[in-house]
Amino acid sequence: MTAKKTPVKATVKYTRAQKAEPTLTLAQLRRLIAKERKIWEDDRALIQDLRNQQIEMAKYNGRCLTSADRHHAHEQATCTHKKAGTIRDLKHPRAEFLRGNGLQYAVLKHKFSHGDIWVRCLRCGKWWKPPIRSQYKLDRDFWRAMFDYEEAVNFPTNNIMSESIQLRFDQFNSKGGRVDGVEIVREKLANAAGY
Repeated sequence: MTAKKTPVKATVKYTRAQKAEPTLTLAQLRRLIAKERKIWEDDRALIQDLRNQQIEMAKYNGRCLTSADRHHAHEQATCTHKKAGTIRDLKHPRAEFLRGNGLQYAVLKHKFSHGDIWVRCLRCGKWWKPPIRSQYKLDRDFWRAMFDYEEAVNFPTNNIMSESIQLRFDQFNSKGGRVDGVEIVREKLANAAGY
């Protein structure tokens, strides 16, 4: 004979805290959702304010850098790049410093191994480097830059030019013609620091 199995009823016992837990009404649930939404919107507004502050700070920094660049360009434009001179205005010595009146120029010249000569003014920090044709849209701008560069290379100075071992080379293009390798070096150095 087989014994009949009687189903066992599971009894779940709740603690007092679980029994006392209130259920939310629809109105209470809506208020809770509205409160959460308000917190979320406040956080979103705060994040947007922070973004706006960052944008304003970036714009301010950009204006400062632009102003500094303009001031530096103005100093370089008014500099005579010459040695000697007398500082007469002690309140504004920097302005007098850029107005040398000697016969010699206050420049350093350096000749690179590929033949380029870079000239730097010791007073205002201006650089003269061989112009790269691809950086100029108009020929007249390129030739103006070339004229300024040649003038700077020929500045009379009693400083001795520092130089490297001379290295010149040509490269063949796809048409079989020769291309001056120095132009290729200039193109590669165009984005380098100081060019």
